[in-house]
Amino acid sequence: MIAAPTQQTGLNLRTPLIALLGIACAFALARILLHGWIALPVCGWHWLTGTPCPLCGGVRCLDALSHGEILRALTLNPLVFFGSASGLAWALHPRLRHWFQTQATNASPGRSVRWLASAALINWVYLIAVLQ
Repeated sequence: MIAAPTQQTGLNLRTPLIALLGIACAFALARILLHGWIALPVCGWHWLTGTPCPLCGGVRCLDALSHGEILRALTLNPLVFFGSASGLAWALHPRLRHWFQTQATNASPGRSVRWLASAALINWVYLIAVLQ
């Protein structure tokens, strides 16, 4: 007898597809913004302080990724590059999704926040050093 698919199986396929759609929309939006079809908003932090924010260069990074320019994307904003690359890898590889899920259930929320804050701070220092 063949068992009926469970709700969990449907969820396992739906979530990566939603992630892929989100990444594709981010790439498309980056291309639209950089080609001038929609005005790119001014970065408020950069306008006020003259220094880049942790996400400055993110749109250009996504545009470079959508063109397959991996090294250029990495130099424009490493945080956005690794975030989008890991999201894409997570969406395409079931074993990686399982690994992320086990890591998330085993890790304390504070530890994840500290890692993300540290990565954002390192990225910010890099952007200030490169763009100044």
